[in-house]
Amino acid sequence: LMRTDNQLSHKELKFLIKKCYKTKQALFIHGHPGIGKSSVVREASKELSNELDLNYSEDEIEDGKFGFIDVRLSQLDPTDIRGIPIIHENRVSWSTPSFLPQNPTGTGILFLDELNLAPPLTQASAQQLVLDRKIGDYRLPNDWLVVAAGNLLDDKANIFDLSAPLANRFIHAELKVPSIEDWTNWALKNTLDERIIAYLNYKPSSLFMFDENTKSQSFPTPRSWKFCSDIVRNESNEDNVLLLSYSSVGSIAYDFMAFVKVAKKIDLQKLLKNPKLVEEIIEPSIKFNILSGFAELYRRDKKLRDKILGTCDYMQAEFGILLLRFLRGQDRDDWSKRMMASDIGGELLMKYGKYVAD
Repeated sequence: LMRTDNQLSHKELKFLIKKCYKTKQALFIHGHPGIGKSSVVREASKELSNELDLNYSEDEIEDGKFGFIDVRLSQLDPTDIRGIPIIHENRVSWSTPSFLPQNPTGTGILFLDELNLAPPLTQASAQQLVLDRKIGDYRLPNDWLVVAAGNLLDDKANIFDLSAPLANRFIHAELKVPSIEDWTNWALKNTLDERIIAYLNYKPSSLFMFDENTKSQSFPTPRSWKFCSDIVRNESNEDNVLLLSYSSVGSIAYDFMAFVKVAKKIDLQKLLKNPKLVEEIIEPSIKFNILSGFAELYRRDKKLRDKILGTCDYMQAEFGILLLRFLRGQDRDDWSKRMMASDIGGELLMKYGKYVAD
């Protein structure tokens, strides 16, 4: 297949990070704010730790652990990287910054986030660390990889251009905004609010909406939707939900609230008693709200599982699959075993199982 750009999905980027780890080739990740640049590096670090049979750590870095060190380069001065000079017997040595890995036999990823937000002098101090894997009297341990990240030029992030020598010390990749399918997988694993997951599946274009001309400080990104989920979880008062969601994602909150209000038209208990009524529902916003409502019911009472599963046969396949993904997100442990415990669960697992699995 021919690639027309170097935009990678989160899955592809994790693959690239792991390849770079094996060769210790420094990598720079470009991407819009809030789409998961730092989280994908952290996830790749955790997966590498499992593959190497090491314990993942962001604190103590010692033998038997795979370290992940997150350094915000934009917050550092040049001397913070090189270290402070120490004069001893008419000779100058350099103190080693405490945030750099010290164990010569350790292993991990040194993540230089916000590199292109750092002023040129700080970037210059990082240049030798990236290419030569040393700076001043410090040498980066052999089994550590340097990964850096930064926003794009059109992100209103007040970034500095990378100098050509520094840019040429990396291989480069751009992380693309996640697809709604990939984001939904992540959201279900991290138990985001069901109303938000349903809304964004109903209107995927609302997952990321960045306008470089906007004056609003809040706008929808995967990160800000996560903030929104954290703050509206278990909040049912509509005025409060609007206030909280607007603070998180900006004016798209009005559209989100219009979607949430549709739930008032739905009698979920009636649908559970007579699941064939699901066939009569045509409006997409109502269909997605049904999924959200069933997921919320299941979160509160797992005994309703078979009744909820009974509605799947009366839904279009894509809605039935999404409902199963919702339920699996609430009950990930032994999902297949639990499904096979009932006739209807076993039938649905045979029918849709390959679409529900991670």
